[in-house]
Amino acid sequence: MTRIWFYLKNTFLTVGRTSYKKTLSIARGHVCALFVKKDEEDILLMHDRILPVYDAFSDLYAIWMAYKGAVRGQTARFKELLSQLQTKMYNWDLHIQLVFPEKSSDYVFLFHNGRKPFNQGTYEQRISAIESLSIKLLEYEAFASIQSEVLQYHKALRSARNVQQGKVGMLKATAREMKTAHLNLGIMLYANLGMLMSKYAANPEKVQMFFDLELIRSPKKKKNTGFTNIFTLRIPVNISKEAGISFSVDSILLFYNDSIIPLEVYTATDKNDPIPAQTITINPDEEKRMKVNELGTPGNRFLFVVNHDMHEEGRMEITLVK
Repeated sequence: MTRIWFYLKNTFLTVGRTSYKKTLSIARGHVCALFVKKDEEDILLMHDRILPVYDAFSDLYAIWMAYKGAVRGQTARFKELLSQLQTKMYNWDLHIQLVFPEKSSDYVFLFHNGRKPFNQGTYEQRISAIESLSIKLLEYEAFASIQSEVLQYHKALRSARNVQQGKVGMLKATAREMKTAHLNLGIMLYANLGMLMSKYAANPEKVQMFFDLELIRSPKKKKNTGFTNIFTLRIPVNISKEAGISFSVDSILLFYNDSIIPLEVYTATDKNDPIPAQTITINPDEEKRMKVNELGTPGNRFLFVVNHDMHEEGRMEITLVK
């Protein structure tokens, strides 16, 4: 396939690919610059044709940011509730072992795989394990109070998860609209650039009056920063995927979630280790810089990205900064 000529590339779509905020700022400055000179007929034409496209993107951006905040809040609420499981599990297990020793048939019936299903795995697997325990406890009258507590905790978790997933659903729907609105705005900015280049062909420096070049220019990469080590990872639905990136205990990683769903990251000692109870959430269009030792136990050798969504594929860009 023939590569497109450099001058035909839409720089607005390239620059704004990882930041809707930057696109919004570029477009806002452009619309304001056109407004100042709209007494000229061709400038007025450019202003009037981009304004509704800009307004549509700006309005969607505000809605999208609101949903991002809601997802962040509900995810934190759900994870805070889930973090109580380890302590609750310890107390339930302790009370049950007062009646049924650890290796007894009844104990094995209740906890056929120990505590692992409760402390590790996807959110849905752990919630399901709690529900299963509440159902099994119905077989024992002596554990009626524990069964009630397990059941209420399951209901609270399921409710919090449903609310969180509802917010994620709204965010996903808005994110799809945002991608279309972003494309439309990028195309219109590019079209206006073409008209301005035609208008000021003899004095091209005047085109700069209509765009914030500091926002459009890509930042220069410093030598020996390691910024060439950029990896893009696709994460299928409802799994944890090993990133396949080599790093040291002193490494610094820059994550960018190029998805319409939240993703989570963590490190582990082995590729087959289950998802730990504590992970780091990276929200859609969020960039987060972290030291490797913040992602798990120092010395862990493998980096994982988790997609808890049941319907949407995830996409994470990971830069090995150091």
